[in-house]
Amino acid sequence: MECAWLLDHTPHRQRPQQLYANRVLATDLGVINLTTSVICEAGYQLSTPIFWSPSKQLLHKIEHLYHHIARLQRKLDRYPANWCGQGKRRQELERLYRKVNRYREEILHLASNHLLETALRWQCKTIVLEDLRTYEPPKHRKKLSRKLSNWLRGALYDLLSYKAKRVGIKLVRVNPRWTSSYCPRCGVKGEKIRDPRSRHITNRGRFFQCSACCYLADRDYIAAINIYRVYQELRHNHFSLTNAKLVPYMATGIPLNRPSGDSTPLLVGG
Repeated sequence: MECAWLLDHTPHRQRPQQLYANRVLATDLGVINLTTSVICEAGYQLSTPIFWSPSKQLLHKIEHLYHHIARLQRKLDRYPANWCGQGKRRQELERLYRKVNRYREEILHLASNHLLETALRWQCKTIVLEDLRTYEPPKHRKKLSRKLSNWLRGALYDLLSYKAKRVGIKLVRVNPRWTSSYCPRCGVKGEKIRDPRSRHITNRGRFFQCSACCYLADRDYIAAINIYRVYQELRHNHFSLTNAKLVPYMATGIPLNRPSGDSTPLLVGG
């Protein structure tokens, strides 16, 4: 039997019936966590954050292949095109790229299967993802750019779309702009912090902190909640994240999923 963590602590038998319609799996696509998902329904968050990433061993294999490819490419650039050893090096380069593509496809299948299995287990009718078709990876960070461009663009959506259609689940894309920047608890634009202990503000922080209500959480988790908020407003023809309805939170879950030091359940929006 599945559990639903609701912030208002209302007994199960007293919850409104509309709470159990239009269940959604809202998913943020990231780098450290390839997918971060939450189950939401009728303005409520029903699950703890669900983080998924490929194994470190698989990622290490891909990085090792890219290092090997870079070394071969430097050798190809060092010698003239008609040099006798260039042919073998090009063949080896093609072999390495084919191997990278196989690993990449394996990760895409694992990620799509994870999302689909989660949606089916929670009986979700819709999966909502970020629309990354116009996203430009940062050019100054090669490792980050590689992961974003390889795994978070159209390939995952296309593969998941095919699989979801076979089991009757709808797939929706929403604009990801500012989804990790606004507080889903009070709607105020927050700050990026490096560490939840020191709370040092930085442009590349992994955590989110709201200066208004002191809400503190992983930025991928914040983005997943806001993706659901954007989806809700799109259904009513509103497109502003700042005006989107807030989501009541669960009572229990992983650390940093509630305002720091706040143990009192709090209804927000709805």
